[in-house]
Amino acid sequence: MGNYGIKVSKPGVDVLSAGPEDLIFSSQLNSFKIALASEATINVPNPSGGVTLQIDHDLGYIPGFLVYVDFGSTGVWYLPYGIDLFGGAGDWCTVRVSASSLFVFVSGPDGQTTNIRYFLFVDPGA
Repeated sequence: MGNYGIKVSKPGVDVLSAGPEDLIFSSQLNSFKIALASEATINVPNPSGGVTLQIDHDLGYIPGFLVYVDFGSTGVWYLPYGIDLFGGAGDWCTVRVSASSLFVFVSGPDGQTTNIRYFLFVDPGA
């Protein structure tokens, strides 16, 4: 990219002379571009088996992604984790992605409602 575009500098820093470390945003630097963002709800019918939510995206490649989970609709959001962090509560979540779908597996107490927020990025995942 040439010497044009959009730049936003940190407060008190001249945007015309700011280095990359002093910029909040620059169209010359790579940044996450969101292809799809949404929310979903999973009801766990059986704590021993859990449930998988499949979200089709049809991007045709494996995208980078970010997922947050709110176990039990508490308003507290976590990144997915594959172990029971709450000492026997049974809450855990794993995520995987393919070239056509995002898969979110949730385990928790019987009848628990878990909210999911997810972002799929334009750039491919690693």
